[in-house]
Amino acid sequence: MTRAASLRIGPTARRWPALLIAATLVLGACGTAVRNPVTGQTERTVMDERAEITEGAKAHEEILKAYGVVPDAALRAYVDGVGQKLAAQSHRAQLKWTFSVLDSAEINAFALPGGFVYVTRGIMAHLDSEADLAGVIGHEIGHVTARHGAQRATQQQRAGVGVAIATVLGAVLGGQSGAQVVGDIGQTIAAGSIAKYGREQELQADQLGAEYLSRVRYNPTNMVDVIQALKDQERFAAEAARVAGRAAPQGGGWLASHPSNDERLQAIRSTALKLAGSRGAGAWEDDGRARYLKAIEGVTFGDSREQGVVRGRNFFHEPLGIALTAEDRFFCYEFFVFGEEDQAAAAAVA
Repeated sequence: MTRAASLRIGPTARRWPALLIAATLVLGACGTAVRNPVTGQTERTVMDERAEITEGAKAHEEILKAYGVVPDAALRAYVDGVGQKLAAQSHRAQLKWTFSVLDSAEINAFALPGGFVYVTRGIMAHLDSEADLAGVIGHEIGHVTARHGAQRATQQQRAGVGVAIATVLGAVLGGQSGAQVVGDIGQTIAAGSIAKYGREQELQADQLGAEYLSRVRYNPTNMVDVIQALKDQERFAAEAARVAGRAAPQGGGWLASHPSNDERLQAIRSTALKLAGSRGAGAWEDDGRARYLKAIEGVTFGDSREQGVVRGRNFFHEPLGIALTAEDRFFCYEFFVFGEEDQAAAAAVA
């Protein structure tokens, strides 16, 4: 399947309601001792499992309001089926897991504490198989099973509530990294230690994703394929921007807040090869490419009718009956109200 760059729709402004709710995760002052389901070690935390589930559920409702889900019920059920199969073999199978497909062109996936996992239709357009999708979802499940949200909330609280809130806001939705957000408000000393901690979490989530793939009989080397494919897409988008005389895309993609991709690929190759070698070449099921391509057939790529369509210097929002045109060389816009004929023309363009 051909991979191409998609237009970013700039969702930053829509994130703040969910992010503000997520910030409440850091406000509990007293910590308790819990056992980490992945490592087996006891760790001090400001967020036990009940708090993870409660706060994750609150933020989940805001996420759905901000993004919406894809209208294709069959696709949503397909993704949920893949996710539930992986979650059942994870370190926290007892959680009530929720998997959602967001109606966003962003190439992104993220998770909230308590078992809430999200993939965008944007990232699905750049995957080649069910096993690739399972790799992305397995990575996000790993964040939840290893209690990374709770660990971040605890660490940030030790650095002070102001730093804690800023960093959790950056970390929850996979946009700016915690280090970037803290840096923006001048907390540069705290940012250094927070950034390192985030890289370790991401590498652990990659390893857990590969492990969960192997548990459900997908070849764990698909984790390598996923990271390489998304890195290739990122490189393509940067080159396309260079040729067009624009700055390379920045911001909230799935790789944006992760470790360097060279480091990440090296680490996951080692893990995946060990897992694959322990089972033997005949241990893996089909990667589900045919099922996957059938599931995503007809899914909107790039801008959607509901969110508005960009064509050159023109923006069309047919459901609202408006259009904006950016004048060449000038930072101004013309505003048009559509008549019936205009609406039909815009629908044809979309």
